[in-house]
Amino acid sequence: MKKIITLALITLIFSCKKTTKETTVSSSEKKVETIIKDPIKEKLQQEYSKEYKVGESSFFINAKNGEVSNVHIYTKGLEENFDKTYEIGGQVLSSTALDINNDGFKEIFLKVLPTDDSGNVDLMGFASHKDQKIYEIQITESDHLRDMNTDKVTFSDNKIERTFTTNGKESGYSYDLIFIKENDEYMLENIFKDDGPKYMDFTENDELANKIGKFFRENYLKSDIDILTENDKKFQLAEVDLNNDGKKEIFINFMTPYFCGSGGCNILLLNQDLKQITKFTVMQTPLFLQKETTNGWKNMLIRSGKDFRQLLYKNGKYPSNPSVVKKYPYSPNAHDWVLFDDQFSPSKTYTF
Repeated sequence: MKKIITLALITLIFSCKKTTKETTVSSSEKKVETIIKDPIKEKLQQEYSKEYKVGESSFFINAKNGEVSNVHIYTKGLEENFDKTYEIGGQVLSSTALDINNDGFKEIFLKVLPTDDSGNVDLMGFASHKDQKIYEIQITESDHLRDMNTDKVTFSDNKIERTFTTNGKESGYSYDLIFIKENDEYMLENIFKDDGPKYMDFTENDELANKIGKFFRENYLKSDIDILTENDKKFQLAEVDLNNDGKKEIFINFMTPYFCGSGGCNILLLNQDLKQITKFTVMQTPLFLQKETTNGWKNMLIRSGKDFRQLLYKNGKYPSNPSVVKKYPYSPNAHDWVLFDDQFSPSKTYTF
């Protein structure tokens, strides 16, 4: 009888331990799932692993998801194998192999959910260039404002589409993959769904443009106005809060021959009262605004010749001539704010 009781107790204890362990796993899974925002249907995994066959080679993804995730990307079987680990502020949701540019070679894309509260989705991309080596795809997103938790990215039929709402209005775009031979890089560009001109919100302000036109005629270009042709009297604007004080500074892009030379064109930076902060010369658009700041003002990247230069705010202004600033060793990244680019940041053109 004692043996039977003892055996029953052992069985009961073992059963309790097993139940406790299963409950703990379930609780852990619930914790992970709470990170996922409503529009994201993929189930977030604590560890994400995937292997893709790309031609004769293999492409591997190993991600350990957390507030900061480590993502290991590597290949086997290429002439020049790829092996790199990324530290990202987000979690890998899913991935896919597509041939967006129809060149017969698959690209690999990862869908990443950042750890902020926006619910926006980031992309990471890798192109298998003729099955010889891997390129990191440069991805620059449109600067359209997205309502919180409305951003969705879908993979299907060798296409990537992004949909979201802005102030309750549905919007979105698809992507095209291009190879820029002179830069030896792949870039994923935005293709808007509807035809016709599309301007970024921060580049379209008719009332402000009228004030700027008057400022040019009566002040800044008063001595030049009579010799300017109608074609010369064109400009673009961009309103950006560079120093996080709640007031938007104004970039003015002059892109007509009168204001341009062999090295680039003039760009004017004004405050809200149309007082000059910096007059830039020999500027080659687009202009990239970085998240990082110096003395409380956003850092800028601009191409000068074949190199990028970083312009830092000091002593009340930015350097006026980027060609005399030392070369910057890095290219812009997907989180930089793009200004004055016809593809990624189309701007309305005004006359004065």
